[in-house]
Amino acid sequence: MLYKSIKKALHDPSSATSLKLNCKEGSISPEIGKLKNLSHLYIQSSTLCEFPNELFELEELKVLYIQSKALEVVDERFFSLKSLEFLNLSRCQIKDVKVGIQKNDILKEINLSKNELTDMPLGLENLHSLRALNMSDNKLTEVSEKLCFLEKLVRLNMDNNELTTLPDFIKKVKNLELLSIDNNKFSSEEKINITKHFNIWF
Repeated sequence: MLYKSIKKALHDPSSATSLKLNCKEGSISPEIGKLKNLSHLYIQSSTLCEFPNELFELEELKVLYIQSKALEVVDERFFSLKSLEFLNLSRCQIKDVKVGIQKNDILKEINLSKNELTDMPLGLENLHSLRALNMSDNKLTEVSEKLCFLEKLVRLNMDNNELTTLPDFIKKVKNLELLSIDNNKFSSEEKINITKHFNIWF
């Protein structure tokens, strides 16, 4: 069942599988940890930047969507959720993402578009089941070679960044089917090179 507040969901915690929150404070109540069956969590806020450890102990959580203009750092806890398959952190102010060293075989899709990232996530290579990565509308100047470790990656969106070259190692991402790199800072010469070697047209 879908609830729109933690307080109401706690009236019948076993029935709470989806939760949509519009947070006006800078943190979420640790009481969220009592919603053991929660599988979908959607949060919108202009001030939220702190998350209780109890959130990351939700073992049934599969979908996590957070939009907050105050969120600048994403730490390892986001990637420790045992059942999380889809993580959407678009339209925040994220400048740093740390995946950590722990192997993750569950997470399939990450959306980090429309943030302030200048580097790709640290520890990206540990997301072994990742199929889709959206890094569009950031401030990336280069593509991480760690992408080569993502053997299941099918879709990569790097539109609207500050890339000047597309490295050859992208060809080693063996299952990549869709690569989008529109509106970057490629020179005319580099665009010709990309079209020739990657069959991508501008």
